[in-house]
Amino acid sequence: MICPQIISVGSVGRALNTSIILQTIIPLLILPALLTHQTTKLLMTHTKLVARDLHKPGQPRIPTLGGLAILAGIPPPLTLVYLTTRQAEYLATAATLAAVATIGFLDDLYQFKQTKKVALTTLASTPLLLLPLLGRLETTILGYNIGLLYYPIVILGITGAANATNMLAGFNGLETGITTIATIGILISALITNNTNVATIATITLVALLTFLHHNHYPAKIFPGNVGTLQMGAIMACMVILGKI
Repeated sequence: MICPQIISVGSVGRALNTSIILQTIIPLLILPALLTHQTTKLLMTHTKLVARDLHKPGQPRIPTLGGLAILAGIPPPLTLVYLTTRQAEYLATAATLAAVATIGFLDDLYQFKQTKKVALTTLASTPLLLLPLLGRLETTILGYNIGLLYYPIVILGITGAANATNMLAGFNGLETGITTIATIGILISALITNNTNVATIATITLVALLTFLHHNHYPAKIFPGNVGTLQMGAIMACMVILGKI
């Protein structure tokens, strides 16, 4: 009578371990690293859009559009976590990144004027603007309900952060490195405040950024392009807004 019980408990334990692996380790660590790495390698060998690296002897032409690897490494795992948890913050963040990535990609191809790029970036804040309307996010900060102020804060936050990070481009790995450091700080803050959603987003982001930084630090083998820098700023803004940091 004891053996079946032991077997049953062991089976439950293995099932729980499998569940933890499927729901945590794969989407948080393995998937963003794998998707970012493979997409980066693909872009390094196949992209035809290049830029001169002014900080290397001879100013070689370096593949750009590396931000597409970030697009591959962050939104899909976030969407997977959303499908598991049904927490709208994950889907809203993924949608925001997809929107700014589209704007950045088109900017890389057609060189938008700064005013047009800023105007288009404001539209990318729409997913986060919908969260309070759908009852998925409280607009209370430090005990005070900011109400309608939430909306201009989100628009200015995402637009400002995305375009500010975009203007940082200049040195190999600079934008990626700064965003990585900021993400570590946000992750620590989220863990201290027990904000699981933001901690999850930050973990996925950190893994993807570190994977991309391996190819982007000096001497850079690929540049993020506007498609990457806009995403870096937007993801920081999303985490700060959702975490009320």
